[in-house]
Amino acid sequence: MSEESKWELYEELPHLEQRRPLWETLDDELAPERVLYPGSYVDISPSFIFRDVTYVDMDQRCPAFFADGAVQQRVPYSFQFIHGDYREPLEVAPVDLLLSQYAGPISHYCKQYVRLGGYLLVNNSHADAGVAALDPDWELVGVVRGSRLSRDVDGYFEPKPGRVANRADMIESMKPIGYTKTASNYLFRLKSAGNVRNE
Repeated sequence: MSEESKWELYEELPHLEQRRPLWETLDDELAPERVLYPGSYVDISPSFIFRDVTYVDMDQRCPAFFADGAVQQRVPYSFQFIHGDYREPLEVAPVDLLLSQYAGPISHYCKQYVRLGGYLLVNNSHADAGVAALDPDWELVGVVRGSRLSRDVDGYFEPKPGRVANRADMIESMKPIGYTKTASNYLFRLKSAGNVRNE
């Protein structure tokens, strides 16, 4: 695969127009020093904004993409890539921000890598926002519409009539339930140690 075609893997991703403005908002609001992005595929957009990002993915195309010199030259900041399954132990330092975008129950498996008081940005495409909402270690502190962050979190994660939110079922099935009020992304803060590793 040519250098140009490696970059085309990134340019083919959906939602690119929303991602960089959202990262800018989070950088302004949270100023995270270290970011972890499990299930990233080739979405290197956080490295246009955040100075220290670790990407994790199992896809066989990812190692060549992240190792490619032409790709590295296109982003302003350094990054690390781990080729593997985020459900297995990772060698990463505690992070300030965990990103969960379209990749399963990351809030459950990767909570241990977030420092106390750190944050999770998560959408609900694979039920992970609902999983986090039922985890007592996470506290909902913001919701995102487009790239705007609101601190008004009242009324979110109330199931629609006839729907039942079961955390274990959502982790296993990765299927979201319906809620009466939704946003494109949700911001949680880690308020309790639980099984968190902090060094």
